[in-house]
Amino acid sequence: MLSIFILAGIATTFARTAFGKDRSRFVWGFIGVASYFLMQVVAGIVIRFINPDWLTNQGILIGVSLLSGFIGVGIAYYILYNLSDPIEETDADLLDS
Repeated sequence: MLSIFILAGIATTFARTAFGKDRSRFVWGFIGVASYFLMQVVAGIVIRFINPDWLTNQGILIGVSLLSGFIGVGIAYYILYNLSDPIEETDADLLDS
């Protein structure tokens, strides 16, 4: 149940930021949610190679998955927030070239 609220919050935050930057809200909402899951998968693979015994401990798995998920979301949000504004071409610019 908590994961539904986390994913809704991530998608909403990315969509609002993307709308303010003239980007596609749907695409960036999807990127935010996908980055959450992608980093969890990467963390699971890393845990498998570092210490496979951790895969049987539910507490460690929850902590690592939340931490890695939010790190992935933070990286994706940093990329979105630091995107430059889209180039606006005017008719005069098109005629000059």
